[in-house]
Amino acid sequence: NLSMLGLIKDLHKRYNIESTVLMSDVIDGELAEVLEKENIPYIISPMKHWTIATNKKLKYTRGFYNNLQNKSYLNQLIKTNNLEQFDLIYSNNSTVYFGAILANKLNKPHIWHIREYGNKDYDYAFSHSNNFIKKWFSKASKIITISKDIDNYYRKRYDLENTCMIYNGISCDKPFRTNWNTE
Repeated sequence: NLSMLGLIKDLHKRYNIESTVLMSDVIDGELAEVLEKENIPYIISPMKHWTIATNKKLKYTRGFYNNLQNKSYLNQLIKTNNLEQFDLIYSNNSTVYFGAILANKLNKPHIWHIREYGNKDYDYAFSHSNNFIKKWFSKASKIITISKDIDNYYRKRYDLENTCMIYNGISCDKPFRTNWNTE
């Protein structure tokens, strides 16, 4: 969330780009508070992940069920919000593909920012087939990865050509902390 907030603020500061955050109905109170403090509008909508803990059973059944729920949530979101006003859909991580299906439905460009491997670092797996995942990743206008290794991982695993690697930025608005004691 911190990287996303930095990106939103920087895009506004440099290019006067206005952003609206689409948040899950599992509200992250801290994020909502920061968005309100920064006057960044947000929309709350239920959405299901397309990832699941690697130790869960019935992975593909859950994926199928979540896909049906997401389609229903998407239709409700479109009915209750003026989403045609947006020029671009941006997804902040790989765990949710709601932005991808929203961009597809609205015929808008989609940028996917992938910051994690999933199975290696957070012990989750996709709850869909590799072909399904590849289909949605391939539809993205661009996939941004934050390291060469993550970029190579996704390129090879899903045979992607639409990725580019951009390291997470370092904000220079605040001085670097030199005393790392947590007293």
